[in-house]
Amino acid sequence: MADMPVEEEMRPAVERGGRIYSTLVPVLLAVAGAAVAFNGVKLGVGAAEQPGPGMWPLGIGIAWMLAALGLAISAWTGKLHLEPLVHLRRPAAGLGLAVLFVLLFSYVGFVSAIVVTLLLWSRLLAGFTWRRTAWVTAVVAALLYVLFAVVVGTAFPSSLLGLG
Repeated sequence: MADMPVEEEMRPAVERGGRIYSTLVPVLLAVAGAAVAFNGVKLGVGAAEQPGPGMWPLGIGIAWMLAALGLAISAWTGKLHLEPLVHLRRPAAGLGLAVLFVLLFSYVGFVSAIVVTLLLWSRLLAGFTWRRTAWVTAVVAALLYVLFAVVVGTAFPSSLLGLG
């Protein structure tokens, strides 16, 4: 310890993989910013005197991407350390499964989407056994189908995203 400079002693110990985690999150945000900018260009940017619908998404995407890359550089050089958000894993997984449901619903329909989503939700978030997961998924999917398709007599939309 006597050989270490004072800065090294005062720097908090970064857990194994901390630098990679702290860099990966901003890099993923930069990729999302690039996607926003790319879609802005696809919408049509227009000109300064006659802006198109993609002007704002392009500007926001570029700003988002540059800010995220700045954070990534700071993290990689050790100036920034992001703490893992362990307490947000379950809500994030729930949100991810909801997004998965919307995407599946739009491509494969309601029944298939509800089965896949319920299987994952019951097993990953609720911690059910495989037996209970299969039972809950089958019963809930069947009840929802009977309720909406038979009792109410409504047709399921072909897509929640307007794809079909």
